[in-house]
Amino acid sequence: MLTIKPQCKPLVSLIIKHSKEGHVDPISVSQMLPEHSVHHVAFVIEQLSQLPYPDLTQLIRNN
Repeated sequence: MLTIKPQCKPLVSLIIKHSKEGHVDPISVSQMLPEHSVHHVAFVIEQLSQLPYPDLTQLIRNN
């Protein structure tokens, strides 16, 4: 399972929330959390997309 740093948990939670609603836009996410750049948000989305399906579903259930 991917280890999530405590300071990145709000970012991951927001990405998961947006993914449940459909498309995740790195620009809009970075505007909601200005401490994270667009490139960082896109990188985190890419890392999350590479998780094995069971780990990803567990992460979604926990958020």
